[in-house]
Amino acid sequence: AEKRYNKNNRVFMSTSDLKMGITIDGIINRLNGTRKRDLQMIEYEKIENNVASFYKQYPREELMKDLGIPEYHVDAFVIYFVSQPDTDKMKVDQSEGYQILLAQYYDEFLTFIKGE
Repeated sequence: AEKRYNKNNRVFMSTSDLKMGITIDGIINRLNGTRKRDLQMIEYEKIENNVASFYKQYPREELMKDLGIPEYHVDAFVIYFVSQPDTDKMKVDQSEGYQILLAQYYDEFLTFIKGE
């Protein structure tokens, strides 16, 4: 997604004779919304990678057992959790302190989904 974004959304590029040029594709992509979709794809890929990394350290079954999260909420909760600011900077483990943190975020998650 990042390669695609960089390729398709570059407005200024050097020409074959090393002069500065303007690309039509970059301008059109800004106008038709392709740039915005490319940025969203980058964000989705980051979330997907963070979810996979989380599950490597804290498997689904352990999460359901330790926190009592129903199976139908686990994936949505993990996406919600890894999407929160600064959670990607925390080391994922199965300690009691980390479980308390997850429980707090799970309470917020339940409030969030009930509000929809």
